[in-house]
Amino acid sequence: MKRILLTIGVLMMATLSPAPFKDMRTGVKINPEATEAQKEASQRFERVTGEVGKVPVRTENNDIPVSEFDASAKDAVRAARPSNEEDPQAKEILQQTAVRLKQEGRSPVNTFFLGFLMLGLGFGVVFGAKTWVDRQIPESPKPKRVTW
Repeated sequence: MKRILLTIGVLMMATLSPAPFKDMRTGVKINPEATEAQKEASQRFERVTGEVGKVPVRTENNDIPVSEFDASAKDAVRAARPSNEEDPQAKEILQQTAVRLKQEGRSPVNTFFLGFLMLGLGFGVVFGAKTWVDRQIPESPKPKRVTW
């Protein structure tokens, strides 16, 4: 117990103590914050060019109405369509696709089986590599236990 407390104490001292360092660079001069007069002198030749000519606020003339809310995809399609009625051909294609997906639907058992297969394969590779390394590298001699 004494050994664990000593280790924790040393770690706490090492991590929580300040770390003074010496700057080994030569020629480094620390500049304090510049006063207003110094800033004015250093910025004396910096100029800002004013606005040249007049730029119109609206450069594109689009007649697309801007919606005032974040629309969903269905609302966006409905807003782009001139009339509010739905396309019967699109409705028919969606129904045919739904029927086809129901008939061709994959069972979730295949996905779970594939997942478990990959998991087992991963564990097998790791266990096989560990067993091979244990056979190739001889076991190191056990060190004598130190008692304080």
